[in-house]
Amino acid sequence: MIMMPSKQQLNCRIICSSLIMISIYLIGFKQNGYSFDAESKTPYQILVLIQFPVDDHFTPFLRKELLRQTHHQLQAAMKGFSQIEVHDLDEIDKKKLNAVGQRFVEKGFEGLDGANELDGIKTICVQFAHSQGEYTISLRQHDGNCGYTDQKVRKEITIQRSFISRLLSRMLDRDLGIVATFEPRQGEKKVTLQFQSGELTSTWGKWVKPGDVFAVMQIKEMIKRAPTPPRPAKNDPKGKNKKNRYVPPPPPTIVRTGTRVEGTLVRVTSEVKQGICEAEIFERYNNSMPVRKPVIGYRCIKLGAIQSNVKLRFIDMQGRPITSNLVNVRIHSERFPDRANDGDDMQMINGIFYSKKRYNQLACIRVSLGEKLVAQIPIELLEDSVNTRQLRLEANADQKARIDQLRRDLLYQIVDLRRLQNGVFRELIAMETAGERQDALQRGKLSYASLEIESNLAKEEFTRLQQKLIQEKTPGNPLADCDQHLQLLLKGQQDLKKHLEDLETIIKADNDPSIVAKRKKIQEDVRQAELLLQQGEFEKALAKYKEIIAEVEDNAGKEKFQKIYDQIQESWKVKDEEHQQARKFFLEVWPKLSTLVEIETNLPLAKKSFAKCKAVKDRLTLIRFIQTAPEVLAKATEEITRLSESTEEDGQTKLMKYKPVVDELDQFIKEVTLFFQQKQ
Repeated sequence: MIMMPSKQQLNCRIICSSLIMISIYLIGFKQNGYSFDAESKTPYQILVLIQFPVDDHFTPFLRKELLRQTHHQLQAAMKGFSQIEVHDLDEIDKKKLNAVGQRFVEKGFEGLDGANELDGIKTICVQFAHSQGEYTISLRQHDGNCGYTDQKVRKEITIQRSFISRLLSRMLDRDLGIVATFEPRQGEKKVTLQFQSGELTSTWGKWVKPGDVFAVMQIKEMIKRAPTPPRPAKNDPKGKNKKNRYVPPPPPTIVRTGTRVEGTLVRVTSEVKQGICEAEIFERYNNSMPVRKPVIGYRCIKLGAIQSNVKLRFIDMQGRPITSNLVNVRIHSERFPDRANDGDDMQMINGIFYSKKRYNQLACIRVSLGEKLVAQIPIELLEDSVNTRQLRLEANADQKARIDQLRRDLLYQIVDLRRLQNGVFRELIAMETAGERQDALQRGKLSYASLEIESNLAKEEFTRLQQKLIQEKTPGNPLADCDQHLQLLLKGQQDLKKHLEDLETIIKADNDPSIVAKRKKIQEDVRQAELLLQQGEFEKALAKYKEIIAEVEDNAGKEKFQKIYDQIQESWKVKDEEHQQARKFFLEVWPKLSTLVEIETNLPLAKKSFAKCKAVKDRLTLIRFIQTAPEVLAKATEEITRLSESTEEDGQTKLMKYKPVVDELDQFIKEVTLFFQQKQ
C-alpha cells in the first residue's frame, strides 16, 4: 500500500526544496560574470497561430491550404534546425496554448504587450481579414528565446486571393528573427555572436549577412512568486472531501525575462561560419550592458530592417516636438560622426530631419548644439516612415538621461517590491484569520527569503548609483525618492521578520502544555492587533484591543491595553465633517484609482485631503495612504510606459498630456511620505 505524506510532511518538503532553490539563486548572485548558454544545439520551436475571420471568402478548403502551405514553406526554409507547428485558432484547444498564445486569444495583438518571459517558443500571431475585395494580413511575433516582441503590427494587403500564401511567406521570411547570444565587454565595441541552432545547419548565409542589424535583449533571472494556494472549505477543515483536500503552497520559481536595451544595436560584420560571426555594437548610452546579477547574459534578435531614407523627429521629455534651428544633425552609415561637420547633414523640414540618400538597415546620428555634443543615436530602419526619438537639448544630455533612466528603473523596482511586501502581509492576515498559522509561517518564510534577496539587490544598486552620482559631482539629491521608498522597504522587511518570529513562537506554544489556552489566545489577539495597526486597519485594531481588555484578568494587563486603546481611539477620532470626507477619500476612493484619467481627476482632491489630515495631525489615515500608494503609482507608471513605447500619434499625444500627471503624483507621494516620516 502506498502511504500518502501528511500535510506537515508536504509542507516540510516544499519549504526545504524552496529554500534550497532560493539559496542556489543567492549563490548565483555572488558569482562574478556569467556563463550563458547560446543553445547552439537547440532547434527553434516555432508556433504560428492563425486567426481567420468569419467570411465566406475564407472557405474551409482555403483555411486548410493556407495552414498546409505555411507549414511546408517554413519547414523547407528551416529544415534541420526547427520544429514547427501551425494552427487555426478555431480548431485548437486554447487551454493547451502557451501563455503568449492565450494572451493573443483573449486580447488580440494588444495581448502581446508586456510579454517578456522566456519560454523557448517563437510565437507568431497572424490575423486575416477581407473587405471590399482586399485581403489583409496582420502579423506580430513574440520570441520566447530572448523576450522580444514586435513593437508594431505589420500589415500587408493584396487583391489576389491566390497570392495570400506567398505574401504571408514573404512576411515570415522578413520578420522571422534569428537569435544569437554574445558577451559584452566594457569599453569594447566588437563582439562575437553565437547563434541558436548554430551547430544544426550550414545554411546561415540565407538568414544572416554582413550588414544585418539586431536588437539587443538583456536577459535576467528573477524569482516568481506563486499565487496563494486554495484552502479547504470552512465546513471541511481537514479536507476529507476530495475536492477540498489540502493543496500545499507551490514554491517560488526562477523565471527568465528579456528586456530590450534602449538605444543599443548590433550589426554583423562577417559571414557566419559554424554558427558564429563577428559584429559591432552601436550604443546611445555608454556602458548600456552591465554584467551583474540579476542579469545573466545578453541576446540579440535580427530585425526586419530595410534600405531607405532616414526621417527623424525629436521630442522633448514632455513629448513636445523639437523644432529649434540650433539643432545640428549629422548622419553616417558606418560610425557616429565625431564632430559637428563630419558625415552628411540632415535637413529639417516642418520639424522632421531628412537624409539626402538611402541607408542600409542602420544609420548613425550625431546631434549637437553648435560644437557641443548632445546625443549619438543609432537608428534601425524598419520601414520608410518617421522615426521618433526623445531628446534633451543640453550638453551631455544623453548621459544625464541615462542616469535619470537608471534612477527611474530603481524607483520602480523598489516600489514594486513594496507592493509585493504589502501583499505578503495581506496574505498572512487572511491565512492566520482562517486558522492556517503553520501554512502562513511557511509561506511567509519563503516570501521573506525571496524579498530579502531582491531588497539587498535594490540596496546594492542604490549604493552603486549613489557612488556614480558622487563621482560625476551631480548637484542636489536626485535619489531622494529612491532612498525614501528603500527605507520603507527595509523597515517592512524588519516588521515581516519580527512578525514571523512571533508567529513561530505562538505555534511552538501550541504544543506546550504549560501554557494556558487563554494566554495563547491573548498573545494571538495582541499580535493580530499589532499587524492590523501596521496595515492601517485601525477600526479593526480597536475592536481587537477591546476584546483583549475583556480577556485579560490582571489589572496591570488591563491598564496596559486600555492605555493603547485610548491612544489609538483619540488619534483616530474624526475632528469635523471636512476631516471625515478626507478620511473617506483616502480609505475608499484612493486605493481604487487605476487609470491615468482617474488619477488626474482625483489628484486635486487627494492634495486637499492630505492638507486637512496634516492640519488636524491625523497621521493614522496617512498610513493607509502610504500602504496603497505603491499600487497606484505602479499602475500609473505601467500605463505611461505603454504610451512612451507607442509610435502612434495618439499615444504620443496622451504621453504629452499625462506624463506631467505622473510626475505630479510621484511628487505628491514623496511629500506625504516625507511628512509621515518626520518626528511628531
